[in-house]
Parts: sequence; structure tokens; C-alpha cells
Amino acid sequence: MTPSEIDRAPRILIVDDNPSIHRDFDLVLLEQLQDDELEAQERRMYGENTPSRATKPAYVLEHALSGLDGIKLVKQALEREQPFQLAFVKIRMPGIDGVDTIERMWELDPRVQVVICTAFADYSWEELARRLGRSDKLLVLKKPFDTLEVAQLASTLTEKWFLARQAALRFEQMELLVAQRTRKLLALQKGQA
Repeated sequence: MTPSEIDRAPRILIVDDNPSIHRDFDLVLLEQLQDDELEAQERRMYGENTPSRATKPAYVLEHALSGLDGIKLVKQALEREQPFQLAFVKIRMPGIDGVDTIERMWELDPRVQVVICTAFADYSWEELARRLGRSDKLLVLKKPFDTLEVAQLASTLTEKWFLARQAALRFEQMELLVAQRTRKLLALQKGQA
């Protein structure tokens, strides 16, 4: 993993044709701006020892109002070497639907974790598995969604992405080490022959 991947806040893509859903994700996932006046009022009301607010993880959110826009953002992020770790994708959208969007996103970047957001039973799990394959990178979130579920999914799945990336890099390092040692052993064998 490159230093920039380690230091970077997790990047999340929201693909939904409803702007109010984007605002909902912003409210759930983005750090709230500090409101000094509100905090002063809370101190007056509750005293100086008010419980500190839980801080949210720092995320970078990008928004797409269509599947095609989402695919374009995934491609641009890869070109900048700033891939998305997670995408929340609505199933029912004008143009290409969420399943087509996910298929095309995974063609570009098979590592991205995806949460399908739906209020309807558009596809059975069997249909999704047939179209997208059986994957540990795919979950379903029913609308209306619970804010705690969204926060937990974001935290868990972005961390899973980073852990999978670390594991892949360690595996590559081990393969390189084995290849180097094999070359040394072969060179030693040739020298003894």
C-alpha cells in the first residue's frame, strides 16, 4: 500500500438519482461542522461537563445522480490513483439501473465494496448472484435506511477494503521474496555442478 493510500480518508461514492438521498448520506457520514453558539448554549444548559460528541470517521464523499455518472467517477478516481473503497448504489434509476452500474464499476475496479440500496424487491438474491457473481463485496441495504446501519457499513466496508489491499500487497511481497530465494538457490546449484 502506498503512503498516500494509508494517509487518505476513505472515499465513498453515492449513486442515486434523488438529491435528498445524497443529503441524507452527507448528514450520516460527514463530520458535522462545529457550531460554537450551539455548544455555548449546551454548556449553559447542561453545565461545563457536557459529554463530548462522538467524532465520525473522516470520509470523502462523491455524488453521482445516475449510473453512468457513477461509472465516470470511478474511472476518473482510478486515473488519479484515488480509488473508491465503497459505493452505495441505488437499484432503480433512469438509464442504466444499479445492477448494470455495479457490473461496469467492477469491470473498472473489482476491489470496490458495494452496498445496493433499494426499497423494492427488484431482484432476488439468486438473480443478483447470477448477474454479479457471488461476492463478499456486495451487501443489500433496504430503504428507508437506518442511519446507524449506514455508518456501520461505511466504517466496516472501508476498513475491509484497506485490509484486503494490505493483504494483497503482503502476498505480492512474499511472492517476490520466494522468487528471489529461488533464483539464489538455482544459482548456488549451478555453481556446485
